[in-house]
Amino acid sequence: MKRGKFHSIAKPIEEISLELREPLMWSICDATSERVTDDIIDRVEARHIDKQDLLMQLSWTSNYVLNELLENAYKFRAGGPIRVKVEIGAKAVCFFVQHAIDSDRQKSLLRFIDTLEAHKKQALYLQTLIQNSENPDKKTSKLGFLSMICDYNIVLGWEILTDSQPPQLITKARYNL
Repeated sequence: MKRGKFHSIAKPIEEISLELREPLMWSICDATSERVTDDIIDRVEARHIDKQDLLMQLSWTSNYVLNELLENAYKFRAGGPIRVKVEIGAKAVCFFVQHAIDSDRQKSLLRFIDTLEAHKKQALYLQTLIQNSENPDKKTSKLGFLSMICDYNIVLGWEILTDSQPPQLITKARYNL
């Protein structure tokens, strides 16, 4: 099952893949996003050496987006490894983070996607910020995806693979250069 407006790069120029295995710790999210971001910048810089503003924006965006995707995978996975893939194209960078998901989290995610698709993103972002400020004890903020969409112009998509148990969730994010 696929959801969202995400579309992959037809022919990636380069690809980065890694798998994070147990024991996973919270700090692995930030460390991994920084390492992969450095690798992305090294690979893109060769083609865009004269565009330092683009490289700086790509660095900030890649680090933020990948860290958010990894934190969500860490928080909401149903055990097992987290797989990361990055596709680098001439005009976009795509991030894929895959992990196991249980049925309760799957239902919750699908409800959230329904909400995302039914509302204007900026209005939903503002509403969520207000709700979070009024209820600081909430367990989840639900701001990560909204921030990616509204602040970084990320196109998101989700795919749930049900051919394995537990099912696998692939969260996809596209950043256009």
